[in-house]
Amino acid sequence: MAGVIVVALDGSALSEEAVPVAARLAGERDAALALLRVVPTSHPPIAEYPAMPLVENPWDSPAMPAAQTPPDPEAEDRAQAGRYLEGVAAHLQGPTRLMVREGRAAEEIVAAARDAGAEFIVMTTHGRRGLARMVMGSVADAVVRTSPVPVVLMRPHRIAAAQAGDAGRASPVP
Repeated sequence: MAGVIVVALDGSALSEEAVPVAARLAGERDAALALLRVVPTSHPPIAEYPAMPLVENPWDSPAMPAAQTPPDPEAEDRAQAGRYLEGVAAHLQGPTRLMVREGRAAEEIVAAARDAGAEFIVMTTHGRRGLARMVMGSVADAVVRTSPVPVVLMRPHRIAAAQAGDAGRASPVP
């Protein structure tokens, strides 16, 4: 096995369009695919309240239970991301690893590639421009600027050409 190719997925159909291209690259290079989903830490912290002591009910009903730890919303997000990646991986052949990370997407994509010893990162870009890009930022731009490995970045209009076998037109985008 030569190496690993990280495929960054955000759960959208657009991001999944990078999977066949990455699988073809992995096959050509005898590399494993690492499907990556980053779960944002966007849930506000739940306030912790001190446990209430058990209080006897004067009417002989059961005592009130002590306060319970609130559910962890990020744990459910991680589990859902894992199930999503399993669904994507079910359609692939060859060695595939699933990676769920938590944090800021661009930072975690780069960190996952570094940790996995990746040869490439393959991802799509939503192609936002102007005000939308300024307001929402660009995960793809941040990954390209900070990645220690080459990034194969595919624009929406180039995906069909790449899947048709015209890899020259699906080259990395500056």
